[in-house]
Amino acid sequence: MLGVHRPPRRAAVAAVALFVVAFGYAFRLVRPLSAGSVGPDAIAPVTELRRLLAGQPLEGFLTQTSKPLLDVVYGAVHALVPDWRAVALTAVVAFAVTVVLGAILAYRIGGLASAAFAAFGILVSPALLIDVSLAYAVTWLVLLLLVAGLAAVASPPRYGLAGVALMLGTLARPEGVAVTLVATAGLIVAEVMAIARRGTHPPRTAYRLLIGFLAIPILMAHDGLLFGNPLYWANAAAENSAGRNTLGLVGMVGWMGGHFVSQAALLPLSAVAVWLLARRRQWPILLGLLGVILGIAGLFVVSGARGTLIPARYLFPIDVGLVFASAIGVSALDLPSVRRDASRWIGAAPAATALPIALGLLAAVAVTPISLLDAPARSEVSRNLALHANANRVMGLLRSTLGPVPSWRGLPAGSGFEPQPLLIVAPQIRQQAVLDLDLPLTEVAYDWPRFVYPSNGRPAPGTLLYLDRHDDHNAHSRRELQISQPTVIAGRRYVPVYVSRQRGIWVLRVEAAGS
Repeated sequence: MLGVHRPPRRAAVAAVALFVVAFGYAFRLVRPLSAGSVGPDAIAPVTELRRLLAGQPLEGFLTQTSKPLLDVVYGAVHALVPDWRAVALTAVVAFAVTVVLGAILAYRIGGLASAAFAAFGILVSPALLIDVSLAYAVTWLVLLLLVAGLAAVASPPRYGLAGVALMLGTLARPEGVAVTLVATAGLIVAEVMAIARRGTHPPRTAYRLLIGFLAIPILMAHDGLLFGNPLYWANAAAENSAGRNTLGLVGMVGWMGGHFVSQAALLPLSAVAVWLLARRRQWPILLGLLGVILGIAGLFVVSGARGTLIPARYLFPIDVGLVFASAIGVSALDLPSVRRDASRWIGAAPAATALPIALGLLAAVAVTPISLLDAPARSEVSRNLALHANANRVMGLLRSTLGPVPSWRGLPAGSGFEPQPLLIVAPQIRQQAVLDLDLPLTEVAYDWPRFVYPSNGRPAPGTLLYLDRHDDHNAHSRRELQISQPTVIAGRRYVPVYVSRQRGIWVLRVEAAGS
């Protein structure tokens, strides 16, 4: 199908066909050219690149963990085509490439059955569908880990390229450093065993995997310039969790264990994969899988024990890692004896090709989560698309209603909001409002109670308020502001500027009651 052992033309045709299928599948589900759904973690890097190019630190509050790779990729795309649909389309292309690379790597390790399983499992992954619906970074991390895997299984292994891919993956999502940490631990163990048993040492070139650690000084330089704190990337999540209920060590272990139990259908084949890779002495791939599955899990357990709130979406790389591990495990079921028996009935060529592909697909259908059948995932994607489609419609209205706006250029470094911001929006829309309206970060606030509490006279007159019922945080708590005519509440007059109940949009201007 996709492996190097097939004729090059057939392999290329299969790869292109799989890319087209994956692209079409994601394009149909996330509608990048109509919804233009790009979440705050994908828009914040564009803000960061603007500030870096202007040579100034961030002037206000930014909760997103640094992702310098997305600064470059999404920042460049948005600079060339200043439309969020271009960024959304870029994420769909990255997803399609990820599906193809996953199938190729699985084929090179486990054959056609593994390739078919990996292609289907990654294609229909609910985790990746949710990630792509917001143009987030898990897809980029997985893509680069697959590049590292392909470099490691090349003949001869290209460990330098693998190390660069690990570095770039960590610059997409900092937890990717767990894979480099596990690889380093594996090299140390191999060196100790070689000394103890007077055996063969790992090849010197394998230490090029440590290039992955170069992501850390890059992150430090990035955050030092933007935040004045070189370790912001390591502490942002903990700082954002302050005052919230966290689980502690025991609670995190239980929560992480519960997540693995929820993926129980994938665990037997994943365990078989570990056994197969150890038996075949395919240590780079084994260490990579352990890094993705156990390394990232361990990193989050430690982070959660330190008081960090870990959202479930942070575990998406682990879910994809289990799918890929299961794809390797299914190769144990692709028995030569079964092929020989089948060839007597259906011919040698179909038995060698169609049979393992069918085996991989049937196994994948049986055990992998399927996005089209996952109601919570489909609901979240639908909400994301509706929220951002609404935002794209409203931004022009907000721009004309705000009138002249202050410039962010030349402002000093800061980490807060103005006490009376010009604009208040849902958390998922804030970064888009900052970019589309060219506002300082200080002037766009979340619709938190400290800013939106009508019965206590907040927000202040002069504020513009954008509410959307698809916001998953505060929409239902703002029902008193879902109005269609001027309404006075606690000394403030809320004047609808634009209302669409059908789409769930309310844009209100706040005035003094006597206006």
